[in-house]
Amino acid sequence: MAADPGRARLRTATRAVLGVGLAVTVVTLSGLPLTASITGGLAALLALFTVADPTVRRQAVTTALLPAVGLPVLALAAALHGLPLARDAAFLAVVFCGVYARRWGPRGNALGIFGFMMFFATQFLHAVPAQLPHLYAAVLLGLAAAGGVRFGAWPIERRTPPPAAPAPLAARGLARVTTRQAFQTAFACGLALAVGQLVSEERWYWAVGTAWWIFVNTASRGETLVRGFRRVVGTLAGIAAGLLVAVPLHGAPAPTAALVALCVFGIFYTAAPSYSWMMFFVTVMAGLLYGLLGVLHPGLLALRFEQTLVGAAGAAVAVAVVLPVTTHAATDAWIRRALLAVRHCTAESTRRLAGDDSADPTPHVAELELLLTKVRVSLAPLLHPLSPLRARRERALAVLAHLDDCARQAGGLAEVAADPAASHDARLTAACDRVESALLALAAPGEPPRAGARPVAALSVPPCSVGATDSDPVLDGPRRAAGPTGEDGMANGSEGQRRRWAYIGSFTEAGGSGLTVAEVDAGTGALTPVHATDAVVNPSYLALSPGGDVLYAVSETDEGAVAAFSLADPARPALLGPPVPVRGDGPTHLATAGPWLLTANYGSGSVSALPVRVGGAPGAPSAVFPHQGGGPVPDRQAGPHAHAVVPDPTGRWLLATDLGTDSVWIYGTDPVTGAPGPHGETRLRPGSGPRHLVFHPRGDRAYILNELEPTVTVCRWDGAAGTLDPLGETRVVPAGTEGPTYPSAPVISGDGRFLWAANRGHDSVATLSLDTSGDELVLLGTVGCGGHWPRDLTTGPDGRVLYAANERSGDVTWFTVDPDTGIPARTGSAVIAAASCVVLA
Repeated sequence: MAADPGRARLRTATRAVLGVGLAVTVVTLSGLPLTASITGGLAALLALFTVADPTVRRQAVTTALLPAVGLPVLALAAALHGLPLARDAAFLAVVFCGVYARRWGPRGNALGIFGFMMFFATQFLHAVPAQLPHLYAAVLLGLAAAGGVRFGAWPIERRTPPPAAPAPLAARGLARVTTRQAFQTAFACGLALAVGQLVSEERWYWAVGTAWWIFVNTASRGETLVRGFRRVVGTLAGIAAGLLVAVPLHGAPAPTAALVALCVFGIFYTAAPSYSWMMFFVTVMAGLLYGLLGVLHPGLLALRFEQTLVGAAGAAVAVAVVLPVTTHAATDAWIRRALLAVRHCTAESTRRLAGDDSADPTPHVAELELLLTKVRVSLAPLLHPLSPLRARRERALAVLAHLDDCARQAGGLAEVAADPAASHDARLTAACDRVESALLALAAPGEPPRAGARPVAALSVPPCSVGATDSDPVLDGPRRAAGPTGEDGMANGSEGQRRRWAYIGSFTEAGGSGLTVAEVDAGTGALTPVHATDAVVNPSYLALSPGGDVLYAVSETDEGAVAAFSLADPARPALLGPPVPVRGDGPTHLATAGPWLLTANYGSGSVSALPVRVGGAPGAPSAVFPHQGGGPVPDRQAGPHAHAVVPDPTGRWLLATDLGTDSVWIYGTDPVTGAPGPHGETRLRPGSGPRHLVFHPRGDRAYILNELEPTVTVCRWDGAAGTLDPLGETRVVPAGTEGPTYPSAPVISGDGRFLWAANRGHDSVATLSLDTSGDELVLLGTVGCGGHWPRDLTTGPDGRVLYAANERSGDVTWFTVDPDTGIPARTGSAVIAAASCVVLA
């Protein structure tokens, strides 16, 4: 048996026995019949087995939602008991919806499985409408008992959260895993249902159940076939045990109950390491339950095996003919993501060693471990002892060995980066060389590492057998600075102090200088302009590359463009080629997301995605995503007006606020290339006019600043599912304020205690306090912005100083923030005509 670190499986399995046992006991003591006791026990087992949300609170919510799905399905299945054709059609509909629901993460998966199993249970028990009150009561009592044990008596997850899972492979339409599997599973279950009824009109549902469960947690043709084989093996072994144990008992209550408890323990204890062993215990338990119902005989167990074969065959046919995905394709995608995790880890490590305290490779190391688990699962078909593909098996073993080496070396590099004394010594080069050697061994077997290899963070990884190409924008992204050099950067040597810079964008067509560079006083935060360039028309919004070595600027004109400046000399940015058209009108905002540059185009109401080339210059847009709709304010919302696009903290999603449609448009990013694609839309209150947004430092809340009404909307953000749920609004100017107010830019403190918002018209900076949950905002007050029409607001890395770009008064003002109250106090200003944006580097 596999190792059980921390005895996690032992504790979970023991708790499951207690939960299911309590459920059955409570239902039985309530005077309900045996069928109700079995249903209550099944409901408890499913609640404990399938609910796997990342937090205890979400687990409790999902458990509470199970009856909302299970009870209607029970009613539907019972009502159609005597109508075979309608029953079969409804069952297949439940199958499809249950699988499709997995796209909404762990909660959708649990609800989908529970709904399917409730339909299955009515067939197992031959339930009819007259039994529904008893079954309803049993389900509710069973879930209450399971919840009491899980969240009250033995809350294991409060101390040991469930293991994280890597984000699923991004795709759209039929290529999305959940959509594809919904069609595959429905086809497989339909085939199993038809053939299963030819084999037995009474027990056909076993074939459907087999086909359904084979498609749980599989992603490729090979994985599905291996899962089917293991299910057949486990079922056959369970039937043999049933003949030896269950049949002789003849349903004797006491020994049967004890053996059922043992089977429950076995199901939970073996589920993770061995699907065959889990199916062994499931089959034995089913035989024991048939014994309790008084219908068990050897022929029934043989029929169970026949139906398992039918279901497994249906699954095999489905993955072969319905939207098939090969083992190679699935494995290739996971390996490429693992390579990216290695690259990101080394990039963050070298940045931290170079003096960037904000760089943190630890999340990428954790992500790499999760991705290696997915790679192992994906390669399992090739590593199976019965696989005839010996050469590919050897190659798969080599790939795993090299990836494990990558993980070890990346982890070692992260440890080096965490050591404050490690900067600028030989360990940096040695660690990066080791990571590169591991990457080269995987990407190009037999090729020796180059002498004097550069750090992986600055490499363009060579194409490899997993499908990368020289033109892959992920691998050709901007190089990140590996260390500080030059008189205008961080001073050479450990005793030097880094000079900090601010970059201010302005409207050249309104008299601005374009891009202004100012030196930042390390003590007071004061700005001293030292250089300006009008190389770009109306650079109204700026953003730094992830490595901080390239500055991007929109050109807010009717034709719309974006430009890139090299910061090799941070005091004198150098234009990296001519501005690139974004195929959108009036871009007002831009952001970097991996190897991509995104612009929000206000005039055309669209979002443009531009790949970033070697050296940091953007390429031509690879995609433009037009928004649709409008709002109730005729002069501002006649059509869409995308105003900002912001990456979420996980890096998996992009959120675009659209003032014209009163909504936030959500885009997913491909886990390999980082390319964005439409995911969904969240509508806000009509007429609010969302302009910009910021995320809470925890990453689970988003704050949307509205322009057409002076409010900020609080939203719950689910980074796993990519969903945004509005919770409420708070004003950013005092009640009764006269005259129009147009909020422009929000900023949140690093500790999540305060949120500041710039208000045009009212010409103020608002301070709001946040409670610990991040849901409740309270307006503490406003202070004058020190100018007119504050278009942008930003803060330094330590959060001590706020900067407001006052467009119409032509200056940038700065404020010292009281660390206790959050209230800013103006301490200085600099003349910057038509200032529109401030970025600190």
